[in-house]
Amino acid sequence: MVRALLAGQEKYLILDTGGAKSILDPEIARELGLQMGQFTSVERTPFSRGYTVQPSEVYTDVTGRQSSSFAIVDAFELGDRHFGPIEFVLSPTDNDLDNSSMPVGTLGADFLIAYDVVFDFGTDEFQLYSPNNCDNSRQPGASADADSVTVPFSVNGSNHIRFPISLDGQNLTAVLDTGAHNTILSLPAAQRLFSVDLNAPDVIRTGELARQDMAGVYRRRFFVLRIESLSVTDPMIFLLPDLMAANAAPPWRVSIMDRTRDESAALPEFILGMSVLSHYRLEIAYQRREFYLIPVPGN
Repeated sequence: MVRALLAGQEKYLILDTGGAKSILDPEIARELGLQMGQFTSVERTPFSRGYTVQPSEVYTDVTGRQSSSFAIVDAFELGDRHFGPIEFVLSPTDNDLDNSSMPVGTLGADFLIAYDVVFDFGTDEFQLYSPNNCDNSRQPGASADADSVTVPFSVNGSNHIRFPISLDGQNLTAVLDTGAHNTILSLPAAQRLFSVDLNAPDVIRTGELARQDMAGVYRRRFFVLRIESLSVTDPMIFLLPDLMAANAAPPWRVSIMDRTRDESAALPEFILGMSVLSHYRLEIAYQRREFYLIPVPGN
């Protein structure tokens, strides 16, 4: 979570590499008096960052909830840097914001992809660098050592960082998601690849998505997760139903989690979340298509 100034007001945002778009709570947009609109026009410049919006786009979150609204923050400050205007998708529902230190939204991959990004979970610091920075000591990977892991990745239409992993010997494509507290395997993939039985004693139901009784969330411990030369033993993996695909079947709908055109939106089959990432210094070089996992001392 990072502190930022939105239209001169101090707010907190979650840094979310797994979100295609930056998200803002509609209550905050109204409080700040932001310019708001609907994703219904073919062109939205200068706010669209070069992206042409098609009519009737709908953004879908992991609970299957949808939004077609956005807000513009003309004055946005992060640390000592000034940005703007910044476009945020409005969250499908208002959140219950009971104190000023709660996050009011996310800063997504649409913003982060323009930079080299460093998440230092050992010192609780977040850094942004220009990819054209000439200081080699600040280049992603400069602090890597023999215990570090270099992971090549690709970027899809959602600006998702996608890379291969292995879970208990099964190969999957993962998405790097600093906005996810847990590491997640989609329930369809769990049942297809591992024949997961939801009634088995090693599968624990932990709740529901969007308060839907039929949309249970489960967890199960696996044997080993491998990312390049890194092995994570006995990882606890959460199993999520794919409500995104169910609610985004029409081909013109686009998902926050998967913004690839002409594809039905779907939950990624594997999401590498903070339950693993928080043990490392994460350095992302978007232009070079590599990220680095550097162990945090004593963690």
